[in-house]
Amino acid sequence: MQDRQEVRRVTGRTEDPREAEAVIAAAYLPSSVERIGAGPLALRLDSLELDSATVGLVSFGAESRLRTSEATNYHVNVPVTGQVVSSAGGGPRTRARSGQATVFMPDRPADIRWGQGASQLCLMLPKDTVERELEELLGRSVTRPVVFEPEMDLSGPAGRGWRASLDVLVGELTHGPHLLAHRRAARQLERLMVDGLLLAQPHTYSAELERRAAPSANRSVQAARDLLEERPEEPWSTTSLARAVHVSVRSLQEGFATHVGVPPMTYLQQVRLRRVRELLVDGSPAATTVSSAAAAVGLSHRGRFAAAYRREFGESPAETLRRT
Repeated sequence: MQDRQEVRRVTGRTEDPREAEAVIAAAYLPSSVERIGAGPLALRLDSLELDSATVGLVSFGAESRLRTSEATNYHVNVPVTGQVVSSAGGGPRTRARSGQATVFMPDRPADIRWGQGASQLCLMLPKDTVERELEELLGRSVTRPVVFEPEMDLSGPAGRGWRASLDVLVGELTHGPHLLAHRRAARQLERLMVDGLLLAQPHTYSAELERRAAPSANRSVQAARDLLEERPEEPWSTTSLARAVHVSVRSLQEGFATHVGVPPMTYLQQVRLRRVRELLVDGSPAATTVSSAAAAVGLSHRGRFAAAYRREFGESPAETLRRT
């Protein structure tokens, strides 16, 4: 049986500020809407509720001002087009456009000025959902508020990865729902969204998360090294090795750079060259050939292997074998 669910969806198209307020309140929270620029208001809102979070695409045709009531959830606004200027709780203003985002904390009202034609992906994340996911990542209870920095840069590796995961949600909003009609998929996408925010955006627990991640990354690297040492003859690639130790390719590459100092495939080459040398040293010209020793550890290209062997040991494989 398919795990389908009734998706709560709110949509709105209006030129009237009061109707716009009603649509925004139905999807997110009570707010006042004021058109401050020329032209029609042209509010467009499409939102979907996941397991507990809400995601939506919101745009205004004219420059507009949105002032919210005091929030009870976390909100993250990710500009898709145009520029948006925001402040929360009377704090400093932040400017965001594509490649940036703004994080709003619970218990504070927000004041948001949408530029003409600006559109945003608007996320509403319940406080208990964020705290529960953080507790899963930390392995302990959260005892103080989770306070995020308000300005989020999506141009770095972590930010780009999180923003790319949101593209699935944009597709569901514009062409679906398809995946989100299935409860399990909606739950997994919500968890990916929340975990990505907790890992990509600095907050009060970021340092502790980084300390916990370091040993985990080191364990994955050690598991990968053990596989290469035990089975160097297999046709490993970085992708297949990452899959074998249950991490992403990027995590594996970064882990090797930090803990080993060379990429995974360079390390594999070093392992294979050491094993060939052991076979040649322990063998004899009568019973062992360079080709058979190389093939035994997965080295198939004779010319490249011989050149790499000479660089590593200062002599050719044949010279090593003759000295045995």
